[in-house]
Amino acid sequence: MSLLKNQEEIYLQTDYKVENSLADLKFWMGFPLDSLLTIQQSREIPAPEITRFESMRLPDYEAERLKTDIAEKDYKARLSAFYPKLELVGNYGQLGFGEKSRYITQSSAWHTSSFVGVRLSIPLFSMSDIRQTRKGNNDCTGKAGFPIL
Repeated sequence: MSLLKNQEEIYLQTDYKVENSLADLKFWMGFPLDSLLTIQQSREIPAPEITRFESMRLPDYEAERLKTDIAEKDYKARLSAFYPKLELVGNYGQLGFGEKSRYITQSSAWHTSSFVGVRLSIPLFSMSDIRQTRKGNNDCTGKAGFPIL
């Protein structure tokens, strides 16, 4: 019985609030207070027509996409440290030799030196480096995680 009484009290309070709101509306609209003001009540709210969902229109989409791109590039850079590298290296220079103090001005005292070579680097794997790459501890990525290998 008390549940029914509570519901009746809630209904009366709501009805009182509606009547007060209508009186305020009449006053601010300049409508005569003794006249009956009818409001068309529509229970259906028209849904906005969205032809297709565009994720690019979401707020902060660009910032989050850039964070994801940075995280992906950082992950690829970390992963590339485990690949072998083949580099072509070279150097060219002139060296001065001689017993005389004026060897700098003499053209015969300068000797050219150059080389071209290939450098192969093969990294040794360690499980701690692999775990750290999988974790992706990087301050610039925020909450964007790295995919597991």
